Amino acid sequence: MPPQPTEQKPGQLSIDQIRAYFEEGYLIVEDYFMPDELEPCKDAIAEMVDELAKKLYDAGKIKKLHQEAGVFKRLTLLEKDFPGSSILLFKMQRFPKAFQDLWCNERLLNVVEQLIGPDIAGHPVWNLRTKTPKNNDMIVPWHQGQYLH
Repeated sequence: MPPQPTEQKPGQLSIDQIRAYFEEGYLIVEDYFMPDELEPCKDAIAEMVDELAKKLYDAGKIKKLHQEAGVFKRLTLLEKDFPGSSILLFKMQRFPKAFQDLWCNERLLNVVEQLIGPDIAGHPVWNLRTKTPKNNDMIVPWHQGQYLH
């Protein structure tokens, strides 16, 4: 466990939570983000799915845009109509501003500092990996870096 910050900052975990994380290897923090903090991310995903649906429709790959479905159901329907839709969404490799803002959230960074120390850097490559029913194309092994050793 790295040395903990000496000053109290918004969003920090308790020392018991930090210990539990390092002892168990994970920690569930219920309701850490408020729904209004996550809504812009959901909206960004909906925009990406809408853009994908329009591209597929314009290219004649699908017959319906499925606009009546919510974003998650819609992607499932697109995947059913055109297998590989989830991969195409992943290939957009766009990092929406809503996600950039979430990554820079002060409370989140305060927790990350507790877990790894004050030198925080995010990986510059970002991907949206969707998980649609009965689709194994987007499965990623838990420890992706295991093959590098």
